[in-house]
Amino acid sequence: MNSLPVEVLTRDEIERIIEEMIKKVVSEIPSTPQVDAEIKAEIKNLKAQIAEMSDRINELSAGLPAKAVAQVPVEDVLRGELGGLAELLEIRSQTDQVTLRPRRYLGREDFRSVMETVRRHGGFWSSMNRIFVIRKAKG
Repeated sequence: MNSLPVEVLTRDEIERIIEEMIKKVVSEIPSTPQVDAEIKAEIKNLKAQIAEMSDRINELSAGLPAKAVAQVPVEDVLRGELGGLAELLEIRSQTDQVTLRPRRYLGREDFRSVMETVRRHGGFWSSMNRIFVIRKAKG
């Protein structure tokens, strides 16, 4: 899964940013009972937002529950990414790895395309065995 980069702020950083905003707003407004009540209401609202953001950050940090993610076998993903090149390879799945053995000479461009796909999945070319190897994640 390709993920976009995300800037993560800690709770302290979020609170500091909000406190700075509050100080700025308070310094610009003269103090009256009505204004004080509005500021207190705004502070309460901001604290609720902080708690909500903190909960959301915790949810995102924890990731999706294992049951919610349907695990697609690596070999199926590879076949999809390789497209027509998959026909040129003998793809075997073992308990700890997936191997891709060329059925014939691939040529420079096809080899490079397969190698890029294999590397995206953490794999490598074994010149000794003349196969591409992708180790499966343990778990």
